[in-house]
Amino acid sequence: MNIIIRSGEHLLTLINQVLDLSKIEAGRITLNPTRFDLHAMLAELREMFTLQAEAKGLQLRFEQTDNLPRTIRTDAVKLRQVVINLLSNAVKFTECGGVTLRVMTNSEPGTMNSEEKTDIHHSSFVILRFEVSDTGPGIAPEDMAHLFEAFVQTETGRQAQEGTGLGLPISQKFVRLMGGNITVESPLPAKALTRNEGAVAAPSPGGPGATFIFQIQVEVVAETAMASDQSFTQKQVVGLAPGQPRYRLLIVDDDPINRQLLLKLFATIDPAEQGFELREAENGQAAIELWETFAPHLIWMDLRMPVMNGYEATKIIKAKSVAGHKPTSKIIALTASSYEEDQAEVLAIGCDDFLRKPFREIDIFQRLEHHLGVTFVYDPQPEEADVPPFTPPPAELAAGLNAIPIQQRTRLEKAALSANIDEIEATINQIRVHQPAIAAHLAQLADSFDYMQIVTMLKRSKDE
Repeated sequence: MNIIIRSGEHLLTLINQVLDLSKIEAGRITLNPTRFDLHAMLAELREMFTLQAEAKGLQLRFEQTDNLPRTIRTDAVKLRQVVINLLSNAVKFTECGGVTLRVMTNSEPGTMNSEEKTDIHHSSFVILRFEVSDTGPGIAPEDMAHLFEAFVQTETGRQAQEGTGLGLPISQKFVRLMGGNITVESPLPAKALTRNEGAVAAPSPGGPGATFIFQIQVEVVAETAMASDQSFTQKQVVGLAPGQPRYRLLIVDDDPINRQLLLKLFATIDPAEQGFELREAENGQAAIELWETFAPHLIWMDLRMPVMNGYEATKIIKAKSVAGHKPTSKIIALTASSYEEDQAEVLAIGCDDFLRKPFREIDIFQRLEHHLGVTFVYDPQPEEADVPPFTPPPAELAAGLNAIPIQQRTRLEKAALSANIDEIEATINQIRVHQPAIAAHLAQLADSFDYMQIVTMLKRSKDE
């Protein structure tokens, strides 16, 4: 069964990456610059790869210059995916030593070689340089020319039967869209053991390694320009202000866990159900039928569902609204897609907004405030500086999880899979009696609705 599951996951990854590449080749992928916190993104990536590196006994280092800007404007989705692809390959192919990500800027002399500098002197733009280095087996010169070709793998990669051979080509095309180019440095002599994406090298005590480098130009956003966004984001919503209408919300998603996440989120700020009246539907056809009788003020519409997808349902609902049969409902599309042309498409068919999965609870509240004028009550506590979430060291985390009785682990896993907030909280409270540090970490994941990370951790503890 595990072989079947892994084969299915591999095939799904392959299909998705082929579709990605075909969209790029067809010119359908464009840049979608947004403002975001670069430091926060790097911290998130470090947390993402720490357990993977520790599991292989590797050192993971993130280095950044002191002058690295915090708030920048570029395509955050593509930049994040490129760095993830490069780090994932580095960890995958390194069996001894470590992996290092370096991020630097040319805003001060000496951070780049003279031939790498540009003629851009405007103070609001800088060049960011990313380097991902590892101590793996290295890459032979004869393989360099084919490294970014789709589906090309070395003999070692074919024998390993791992990877799709598309991560690096897609990363290269994303970087070129952002105005850069990925280059590779590796001291491995010709005819030596090589690796490509999908290859797995034999363990070696500190191999020659490889370094993947790319540079992109980004706009530095002044902190004052982010003040209005941050003022909302930093607030903690704890309830609904009195004296408002009772808003009717319809949640449409074929995945019951996704529906439960939104239902439970609204229940946390409206436990008496005085502010929201909620309904749910598992496909577009059911959504239309509910819309006819329920007349929701706002619909959370998943786009990909059986029976009838969100695209068709939105068209029908909007057409009937225009014809005067029913009042207009705001429709917010929910999708896992990262493509800007998909956003343009859903807005063109009548959706009023677009939200990518996984979303944060603040994203949901912002949409309700913007489209319906919902007024929230915020935590009266004064704002404090961000405190990084506590994460136990990997060895301590593994030992702590293994020390939890199997009944509690099974109960927590089932609760997380079903998004049962009450059961999750009750089980974590039981764990807290004997494992307070582990319980604190689990509670942080639960508070951020990161249930799949809880499930992943518990499954990993079973395998150890």
